[in-house]
Amino acid sequence: MSGLSEKAAQPTTWGEGRFIERRRSRRRQVSQRVLVIHGDTTLPGTMQNISACGCKVRFPTPPVLPGTFEIFFPDTRERRKCELVWRSDREIGVRFADVAPLPSSE
Repeated sequence: MSGLSEKAAQPTTWGEGRFIERRRSRRRQVSQRVLVIHGDTTLPGTMQNISACGCKVRFPTPPVLPGTFEIFFPDTRERRKCELVWRSDREIGVRFADVAPLPSSE
């Protein structure tokens, strides 16, 4: 699973179905085309939300991704280094690599 521990790849839960919110900034809902780039591979996806710290991307098919990669935003021509935080079948959550990680709660 791309080098992530099971704990890091799964949402942190607290109680019955309640999640601990660990984001530092509010998400903004969007529907924007993006390209995920790693090595010689480019995967098209749709960014579904974004914050100052990261974003969520949905793909037409389940992606195979390493722990770090870049996302290219064609609308703004911006390219950001990213770290994979979580994944589901066709969605990923990423942290922009230039944003400091949250302190560990352990």
